Amino acid sequence: MILDDQKALKTLVNTLRFHGWVKILRLPGKTMLVADPDFITELRSQISDLTCEFSVPSQAIDDIKASEAKRIIVLSRTHEIRLVRQLRSTFPHRQVFSTLYDLCPKSFAGPFYEKQSSINSSEPISPVENIGALMLSSASSDSEHLGNIFEENTLGTIHKPFGKAAQALMHYVDHFEPFRYFTAYVKSSTNKDIFNIFSVEIEILEDVAKKTKLSLLRLKKIIEDRQIKAVYFQRRDKITQAALNALLFNHSANSIWGLPPVSYPSFVNSRTFGFVIAINSLHQTIGRESRIEKFLSQLPAVHVTVLEELLKTPNTVIESLAHFLSIPIQAKITVPVYGELYGKIDGLKNQIADFKREYIDRLGLHTSDAGSLITETEKLLSSRK
Repeated sequence: MILDDQKALKTLVNTLRFHGWVKILRLPGKTMLVADPDFITELRSQISDLTCEFSVPSQAIDDIKASEAKRIIVLSRTHEIRLVRQLRSTFPHRQVFSTLYDLCPKSFAGPFYEKQSSINSSEPISPVENIGALMLSSASSDSEHLGNIFEENTLGTIHKPFGKAAQALMHYVDHFEPFRYFTAYVKSSTNKDIFNIFSVEIEILEDVAKKTKLSLLRLKKIIEDRQIKAVYFQRRDKITQAALNALLFNHSANSIWGLPPVSYPSFVNSRTFGFVIAINSLHQTIGRESRIEKFLSQLPAVHVTVLEELLKTPNTVIESLAHFLSIPIQAKITVPVYGELYGKIDGLKNQIADFKREYIDRLGLHTSDAGSLITETEKLLSSRK
């Protein structure tokens, strides 16, 4: 258990660093981080030149009184909301931010850090608006391409409120509140004049259901009560998907679409590609999709969008999806180049091709004229037609 806790702690620090959370601690002006001792120890072991002040929850009030810090960042394993409320009440003229429910929902970006949060996490959770639809997909399905098409044609915005950063927080803190987190995200990151789709990866949704009070049964009731339409985005090429997931194993990015461009030349060479990890990922993806499809079959309104169909006939697929979502669409849509990113990341195409070749050789598989994998038995039966 201690090893698991240490792994969760290290993962959290790495993830927060990747998403720029440390930049908050480096902003001009005096900043104090209030966090648990183990988190502070791990953070300082990874970053030795931080000049911000540190305090632990039990001593925060006294330490803030004795400090000139105007920006207080809170990250507490237990009762973070309670501590944030107390500090805001005690120090009304200081900026007090909750990492869980102020900073993390904002995806660790933008001028948000330089001003007092417009989200007060001590307020009661209120119903959220601007929810156009819910989209579910598995990791590395490349649903980001759909998001790019939506953005390019002003059809709406696809958000990913629950990424690896939120997942790392869930593994570290006690009593993570997904509704509070999501409410903060929606209120701070959406525009009521834009159609907003909220995308959640199946892996993370299962984690949320396992570690919080948001069960799939409860989610189903919310979807039905609010008449939320659901989109299921799927990728048929599971082998490429597995290769991508293996490359991203223990990486802080949610997908290759979330990699910073500066890492493109070195990303593949800096990763140790695990064949077994890729195979496990493939099997896990298939299992998770099977389970989520049972869940989706119980919902009143679900639309399935397949990556390969989107690439082949984008106008038809987008027109069908827009009709389902009841959003207007132009006669002809603009489609960004899908494979451009794959070409920019050095060695990525070769790594995927190598994995496919090894996978096919090990399992004795063959491909059809369309490129789909077939077994020797299927090949024999096909030849007898």
